[in-house]
Amino acid sequence: MDTKEVKQLLKKQLDEVTLQINKLEAADQSEDPTRDIDNVTEDDYLESEEGFRSQSIIDKLTNEKKRVEHTLSKIDTDTYGQCDECGEPILLERLAALPASNLCMECQEKQDAQRNLRN
Repeated sequence: MDTKEVKQLLKKQLDEVTLQINKLEAADQSEDPTRDIDNVTEDDYLESEEGFRSQSIIDKLTNEKKRVEHTLSKIDTDTYGQCDECGEPILLERLAALPASNLCMECQEKQDAQRNLRN
């Protein structure tokens, strides 16, 4: 696998995620300190609900941004393709499908199972 191509792809993905985060943050009316001046209660409620939804999306995008940044650092340290948990190689098919993968399938399945138990 050509890490130069992967790095270029990940940098593009990072730029797109950062742009999405910035757009959502700029459009979030719930962060406007003057929004309560002329709003009725229903407007405040709707803006707050929209703010919660936006923040949830921003949180997911921020996690994705961190994952991509971590993967880029792994490319720079020649550890790209190694599982963060067990150190074993990640299958090339997985990396081709999900270039920002930092876990092998076995460790990913364990992490998903633990997350499902918490929810």
